Amino acid sequence: MMLFILAVIFYIVSDAILQSNTLSAAKPSKASEYGQLVNWLPDKAKLAIEYRAKYLDFQKKAEIAKGIDAKVDALFAFADYIKVKDPKGSDKIMVSILETPEYQKSRRAYQALATLILNSKTKHPITIKDYHQHIDTLKWEEDKLQAWAAGLAQIQRLRGAPRAYLDFLAPLMQNVKEYRNYDRFYATIASQANRIKDHETIDAATQIREKIKEKNISINNNLIKAELEYREIYSNLKESVVKATNPEEKNFAYTALAAHLFGYDNLEASGLLTTLLNDPKCRSARNFYVPLSRLINERLAEDRITIADYQKYQSTIKRETDKLQAWEAGLNRLRELKSKDQVYVDFLLPLLNETPRFYDYKRFYEMLRDHATKCGNNEIAQRAITIVERMDADKELRNLGELIERGIIKED
Repeated sequence: MMLFILAVIFYIVSDAILQSNTLSAAKPSKASEYGQLVNWLPDKAKLAIEYRAKYLDFQKKAEIAKGIDAKVDALFAFADYIKVKDPKGSDKIMVSILETPEYQKSRRAYQALATLILNSKTKHPITIKDYHQHIDTLKWEEDKLQAWAAGLAQIQRLRGAPRAYLDFLAPLMQNVKEYRNYDRFYATIASQANRIKDHETIDAATQIREKIKEKNISINNNLIKAELEYREIYSNLKESVVKATNPEEKNFAYTALAAHLFGYDNLEASGLLTTLLNDPKCRSARNFYVPLSRLINERLAEDRITIADYQKYQSTIKRETDKLQAWEAGLNRLRELKSKDQVYVDFLLPLLNETPRFYDYKRFYEMLRDHATKCGNNEIAQRAITIVERMDADKELRNLGELIERGIIKED
């Protein structure tokens, strides 16, 4: 009895501690100490404290979330966590997402709305048609996919009859999605149609599955799991693409969007860079090194280029500023790829055949020296060292920017 009383007292005290400390970005060491502190309690008390800690954490995240999508995401996570112990409280939050116009327009509203489909236990059930209308408002394919999955999960939880499954998935028979991610939905249509001997639907769903297999394309899993900020950044970059008018602006804008897309939507990313490669005006623009450098050894691109390809382009550059920036762009790409020392050596090697006109190039020769040394190529390293020493000894050698500023070198 005494142990139970102590546990209750400790629970009350610990709740106060949780509210003042646990949610204030406590350090991992503090969390470990706290775990040791409650370790002696009965299992039920420990579980109660753990639940309360997570409850407060979810609640706090919902309170401080910025942006409608992040807010709705956090509210759903909170409601989903408390649904077993506090079903009424959970339902209240889910319904609030439905009834708040700005929340209902969110990319993440489908999570809450799916739980309300044909739900007899909620204060505000919605129909399958209502949910279909919400899916139609979603802009991104990955959100639509997730919404279909969430809705189907709800029909499964309700142990729906075959007709409920078929009614729910019916729009996919009119607006066919030929991504591999959707194959399971068409498999469900075929299996549920088979239960009611609807051979026409079985045949139609089977044909779609065959097309999906033949096309063999899918919505990238990285895109499906991407943070909300991914699409916000995408939208901003897309706007820059739309606003880009001259070739120089296009080279910058298209490449920035492509770099953001690689690993998420490789087809769109490749398409953007291919557009630049096929545009004579963009190819002849001073900053064509921007998209070209991004394609160096890019295994996800359709038009990847080699270091030799890039060096060939470098040899055509006339303006000294562009030459320097092209070297920088290429090196930045190698850093992105976390390239090996030999790759750096191969990239920088042409510099040994040139006489450096500007002090800016010293760091390139130093890099060549260092990477060649690590590769054990002492001959190249020594040649780079000799050039660096010569540059240091040349008191007349200046940075390109200084010479332009002084009017000694003029570039339009």
